[in-house]
Amino acid sequence: MTVVSPGTQQPIVQTDQRGQIDSSGVVDSTWYVFFQGLLNGDVGTAWTPVPTSLSFSGSAPAITGFYYQNQGFTDFWIRIIPSSGGNVSATAGTSYFDLPFTVSQDTHCTAVSGFAGALGMIDANTKRAYIPTLLNVTNPITITGRVVSQ
Repeated sequence: MTVVSPGTQQPIVQTDQRGQIDSSGVVDSTWYVFFQGLLNGDVGTAWTPVPTSLSFSGSAPAITGFYYQNQGFTDFWIRIIPSSGGNVSATAGTSYFDLPFTVSQDTHCTAVSGFAGALGMIDANTKRAYIPTLLNVTNPITITGRVVSQ
């Protein structure tokens, strides 16, 4: 694959069939291929994450998610939007989402809301993303992670 500079059409980078940068053979371009897919309109696979032990006040929060699989990795996003005037709380080690794809190794996930962020964990045996403790969060929450899915 060859990526060209807009306007000049000069090659910026070339990769072989395995996604390795041809010039050095050292850099894995998995992230490049992922973002190239997004630029081409590929937004991954949408899913509706169902939380376990997530509490909220007011109406139920809106929860959406999608994941993108590429070259043995899966990147995922879960977005939790508290209802107007409501909030969301979770307990580390108890609150989780079941993941709809293969997880080969334990790893971590990240939850971000406003200017705050915290790490959760992903358990390969149960295919669950355990989110960190959240206490009365009123801002949208984004949970992201990358897992080995081979």
